[in-house]
Amino acid sequence: MHRRIRRGALAVTAVALVATAGAVTYAVADIGGGAVINGCYKTQNGQLRVIDPATDSCLPSETPISWSQTGSQGPPGSRGATGPAGPPGAKGATGPAGAAGAKGATGAAGPSGARGATGPQGLNGLPPVGRFTPTQIVKGAILTCVSTTTTATIAECQGIKLNGLNIRGVPGFNENGNAVCNAVTGETWEGIAFDPVSAGPQFTWNGSNWTLASAAAQPMTILDCFVSASMATLRTSTQRSGGHIARVRRQRSR
Repeated sequence: MHRRIRRGALAVTAVALVATAGAVTYAVADIGGGAVINGCYKTQNGQLRVIDPATDSCLPSETPISWSQTGSQGPPGSRGATGPAGPPGAKGATGPAGAAGAKGATGAAGPSGARGATGPQGLNGLPPVGRFTPTQIVKGAILTCVSTTTTATIAECQGIKLNGLNIRGVPGFNENGNAVCNAVTGETWEGIAFDPVSAGPQFTWNGSNWTLASAAAQPMTILDCFVSASMATLRTSTQRSGGHIARVRRQRSR
């Protein structure tokens, strides 16, 4: 007596066939290709057989069927417990230097420091020496002479320079001459010789310090200073042109 299997029960039969034994499941896995199992269902008696479409096909009395080797994905399982921490990994390579950050705000001013010790006496405070020397300090500047002469009444500097530059003679000889003589001998000037007008900066005394004047002027070349109040000289004045030295002398005040 034949048992009839209806088409509606085919899916249940196919699942039962796959799940019967490990050996059958292994064979099905071999036959199936592309994760699909192919078979032939005989309508007359419900007989089912598995085929490999590459080498076999269903008979006219059979109906081709197929089903997936893998079932549909099940729902995610519950989250497992956290595992123990692994050992520290090896130190990675040093990364490239980052870009420079923005400049920070200026900090508050620090407290004032303690007052320092009193320094040595300044150059302007040197007392007169009564004569010219090849190099000496005159009111904070370095005065040099190519040659010097000193008598009982006159101290003379020839080739006079201040910080390596000329001293203005005309105009300004009175202020400039007195500034130098007062610092060297403590007296006023007695005689001044000038060169012709020349351009370039020349020092001049403004009453408190030496400044550089850029206007052309006659530079001072020789300066005579009084060194004694016991004698007076007659005032003489000569002026020469054509590039020659002009010399001015004056009588000393009593």
